Amino acid sequence: MDYVLKSDPWIFDRALLMLKRISGEEQPFDLDLHFSSFWVRIYDLPLILRSETMEKKLGNIIGIFEEMDVRETSRNGRFLRIKFTTDLKESLKRGTVVTFKGKKIRVHFKYERLPTFCFICGRMGHQIKDCEAVEELNEEGFDDIEEQDLAFGQWLRASPLPKLTDEFKKRDSSSSLCNWELFNASSS
Repeated sequence: MDYVLKSDPWIFDRALLMLKRISGEEQPFDLDLHFSSFWVRIYDLPLILRSETMEKKLGNIIGIFEEMDVRETSRNGRFLRIKFTTDLKESLKRGTVVTFKGKKIRVHFKYERLPTFCFICGRMGHQIKDCEAVEELNEEGFDDIEEQDLAFGQWLRASPLPKLTDEFKKRDSSSSLCNWELFNASSS
């Protein structure tokens, strides 16, 4: 149960499955199921700014910071990866501006395992055709909307991370040993 609760978000058929630990004494209508955790990738952040302090600041801009990905590949690679809790009634954040040494740097966000969301208002749980923000349009009017004209889009979805297999882990750890032996042989 702890694994299931910690491994959120859970998605079924592109819909968010909300899970919460209860004691049994609560009334169903009193349960607050408007918050969920997500992993987000932060792109275009300079390496010098990839610190624990900056991760917490950015996590609190997006929602409520939970944890960071401590693997060096995430910190020194193309993106920074953090987990945060968000209010599902709020729009997704597309990015933010970070000021560093008087220079404004635009950073972009991509969300992992993102459920169905609206390209008009940016909130999860519905699509354009069900959005209250475009009530005046009828069903045929949606063909006229171009994706490039929308504030949100598929580009907010992050591609799945590659899975490390046991063979790759063994090869990776043995390659450092091999490098060490070559280094020692060349120095003597």
